[in-house]
Amino acid sequence: MQHLIPNKKMEQHSSSASKQSEADRFTILLVEDNFLNRRMVKKALEKNYIIKEAADAETAAEMLRLGKVHLAIIDIHLGNGKNDGIWLGEQVKQKHDIPFIYLTAFGNGDISQRAISTYPSSYITKPFKEIDLALSIEIALLKYIAVKPVKNNWMLVKDGDYFVKEWLENFEQYIQKNISNLSLSVLSLSLEFAMSESTLLRQLKRLTGLTPLQYMQEIRLNEARQMLENRTYKSVSQVAAKVGYSDARSFSRAFKTRFGKLPTDIV
Repeated sequence: MQHLIPNKKMEQHSSSASKQSEADRFTILLVEDNFLNRRMVKKALEKNYIIKEAADAETAAEMLRLGKVHLAIIDIHLGNGKNDGIWLGEQVKQKHDIPFIYLTAFGNGDISQRAISTYPSSYITKPFKEIDLALSIEIALLKYIAVKPVKNNWMLVKDGDYFVKEWLENFEQYIQKNISNLSLSVLSLSLEFAMSESTLLRQLKRLTGLTPLQYMQEIRLNEARQMLENRTYKSVSQVAAKVGYSDARSFSRAFKTRFGKLPTDIV
């Protein structure tokens, strides 16, 4: 197993969950058979989340069945039990309806179709920066609470004149509706949501850890991945255009940076 790259930025990363009491924090199940990797990830996340640990897929499946978990982080190549991380991802998808993130040593298009078909929230390729994992967790949880009321305090917290859930859900839906529009920009979003560009930046940065441009790209690339996996369009160029990229080459570069594989590896 490869080890994670230590990154002190993770400790400085501000998460909404850090403001919650012990009883109100989200619970993450960390499934990793390498003790050192598991300890490093736990140390990085435990200030903001309640961390449960498992070293094999079978133990993790039982923990999911018995205890409340809001998100799972799963190493694909688990070696301690009879089942691998993809098996566990399938269990999460079928039985628990929570987001999960794969940790993988694979890259450059080597992630199997079986892993892709489980629809994880994201893939984190080893070695990685801890801040990337933190942002993936926040995005997955924010999307989760946007459609499912996990905890009442998250649903009722006000941010200016908007409820957090309603604002983020409306913001994401607007981007998805206009995803193919090449003129979609920070300026057009700020006008649509009646706030200055700087206010929009602060609002989104506080909620997701991403800038508006980064958030738009995240939505575009995830939509593109779904289109590619579902064979919605015949070519990469068509998919690129449908998610707002005028240049298929720049789309392919961004896609590989995000998912560790080229769009042509999926089509």
